[in-house]
Amino acid sequence: MQLAFEMEYLLPVNERSTIQMIPYSADYQEEYKRIYNECYHEMREALGIEPFDFIQDDSFFESGMDKVYLLIDDRVLIGSVTFKENEIDDLIVNIGYQNKGFGKQILLWAIEHICSDTIILHVADWNKKAVRMYQKNGFRITKAIPIGENNMIREAKKEDLKELLELYLFLHEESIPKMDGHLKETWDQIIEDKNHHLIVNEVDGKIVSSCVCVIIPNLTRNVRPYAFVENVVTHADYRKKGYAGECLEYAKRIAEQENCYKMMLLTGSKRPETLNFYEKAGYNSSDKTAFIQWVGKKV
Repeated sequence: MQLAFEMEYLLPVNERSTIQMIPYSADYQEEYKRIYNECYHEMREALGIEPFDFIQDDSFFESGMDKVYLLIDDRVLIGSVTFKENEIDDLIVNIGYQNKGFGKQILLWAIEHICSDTIILHVADWNKKAVRMYQKNGFRITKAIPIGENNMIREAKKEDLKELLELYLFLHEESIPKMDGHLKETWDQIIEDKNHHLIVNEVDGKIVSSCVCVIIPNLTRNVRPYAFVENVVTHADYRKKGYAGECLEYAKRIAEQENCYKMMLLTGSKRPETLNFYEKAGYNSSDKTAFIQWVGKKV
């Protein structure tokens, strides 16, 4: 499964760019075409798709180029970035100048010059170097979209409560709890807690699968936190389609983003297919021994 992450600028950094960029100029059209196509060749190879030239003719340059900015050094095109309203797009670096910090400088310049209080960008999950660079410079993953699919993985929003309670009927709940003050207060705590990530998988606007990933601060393991995964559930009509696995993969991305040293989950199921599902998701039952103590009445 290949994912496209949407990332939002949530942790502003104090570092300023050290470069100056210029509006796109047709003087660099051929060089821009070459660099752009080389970058997309790399992407398509990573996706297992036969590479092709994304820009095949000059019609590409007929519109939208007023949103493109170039980094030029001694008349050499080093890299480029495009603004699409509040989105940073097509941040590319000439292959001959990669791994020299130019991508970071272009990103910082874009952050400084984009005219919006909310800044987002999109990046493929295979491009781990770019994902790490964005994370180090204030961006956080806010949703994931499986490439070529019709579903989206994201964190729950306040208006998702009713759908989630209905989905939990396919977990172990026998009824939907009363919508009273205690429930609403609990929901507010979950939504507002930055360490409590309630992940949902949405298909055609319907929440069909979910899991919870809680990041727990920790004083051991070089003061690295750990993650606990709970409430893994999929609607009965949408099982065996990979939706729960996508939620768990998204949880793993969050754990990596928060520098966790491990992830844990418990399951009461003894069914081989359930245990195999978690093993395929990267978990094992051999490294640790799990104990559980029910407090009060068992639920």
